[in-house]
Amino acid sequence: ASLADVEVLQGYARIVREDRQRVLKVQARVDPTLADANEVYAVLEREVFPALESRFPGLNLQIGQQRQEQKQLLAAFGKNTLIALLVIYALIAVPFRSYAKPLIFLLAAPVAWCGAVLAHWAAGLPLSMESLVGMIAASGVVVNDSLVLLDYLRQHDGDQRPVDALIAEPAAPASGPSCWPS
Repeated sequence: ASLADVEVLQGYARIVREDRQRVLKVQARVDPTLADANEVYAVLEREVFPALESRFPGLNLQIGQQRQEQKQLLAAFGKNTLIALLVIYALIAVPFRSYAKPLIFLLAAPVAWCGAVLAHWAAGLPLSMESLVGMIAASGVVVNDSLVLLDYLRQHDGDQRPVDALIAEPAAPASGPSCWPS
């Protein structure tokens, strides 16, 4: 239940002001083996800061620069991922001349994201920026795999076998490029 080990040390006596207001900076390092910094920030923002602001009216709390940059980066990730998915949708929609077929391919992306979240949960790991980049990359991989599967199914379109039998069949060597959008 201990939040921190505090050491009081001699320091330079000075008053820091920003916009004519006194500023007190509190810095801490989180040991990643003991706690996740994102969880600490979440508890601070959800419980500690509102309690301090209600106890001391006029108190202005600002989260650290690193956390602000992380929030901006997450917002940019979200926006850029949406743009990338729209571009992928357009690139698939044009050759297929369809609005519905690209949606089928793009439905594979959330499945990959769910798999990544479940894998992190099973391993007891927190989601990190590297994890998010990997999830975005996995989106491209699963969409590409869906396209390859559709190409394979189109090559065997004249076969009278069910689709599950075609998928289970070992792949034969490629006979050359195919022109799958028709």
